[in-house]
Amino acid sequence: ITVSRRKSGYMAMIRLLLCSALFDSDVVAASIPSDVVEQFNEFQSVWGKNYGEGEQQKRLRIFADNLETIKELQHVEKGTATYSYLAIFTDQSPEEMSERKGFRPLAGVNAMARAPLINGTLLNSIDWVERGAVNPIKDQRQCGSCWSFSTVANVEGAGKVTTGKLVSLSEQNILDCDKRDGSCNGGRPDWALQWMSKGNGIASEHDY
Repeated sequence: ITVSRRKSGYMAMIRLLLCSALFDSDVVAASIPSDVVEQFNEFQSVWGKNYGEGEQQKRLRIFADNLETIKELQHVEKGTATYSYLAIFTDQSPEEMSERKGFRPLAGVNAMARAPLINGTLLNSIDWVERGAVNPIKDQRQCGSCWSFSTVANVEGAGKVTTGKLVSLSEQNILDCDKRDGSCNGGRPDWALQWMSKGNGIASEHDY
C-alpha cells in the first residue's frame, strides 16, 4: 500500500509539472502579439530553425525583445540604416551575442602610432562601399572571432585606398597563426595588427 501511494503521488507530481510547463508556454505565446509570432515563424522558415517546446518559447521571447530593440535603433538612426528581423541572430540574447563576438576588453592597451593628419578640405561624407573599398559580408559562424574580421576589414580597406585594388584577405590566417590572441576564444584587433606588422603580414583568402 505504501509503495502504491508513493507511485500515485509521484505520477500526480509529474502531471502537475507538465501542466505547469504547458500553462507557462501558453502564457508566453498569449502575451506576444500575433504579428510578432508570424514574423518569428517566417524567421524560423528562412533559417530552418527547429526548437524543442521549452526552447521554442524562450527563443520567441528573445525574438520579441529584439524586435523592440530593432524599432528603437531604427528610430535613432532616422532611416540611415536598415535592421531586419530576418537576420540570422534575431533569436539570440545579448549575453549569447556577447559570447559569440569574442572581443577581449582587456586593460592596458598599448599605445599605437598615430596616423598623420590630412591637410586639406574633406568631404562631408564618404561611402567606401560605393568606392569599392569594402568586400561582401563574411560569416564568422560559431567562432568568437569578430576581432579578426574587424582587423581584416580595416586592412582590406586601407589596401584599396593605398593601391587602388581591393583584395579579400584571410581571417583564418590570423586565427591560426597569431598566438597572442585566442583564435575562436577571443582576441584584440590591436594585437592582430601588431602581429601583422612584425613581418607576418597576411595571406589572401584565395591563397589561405
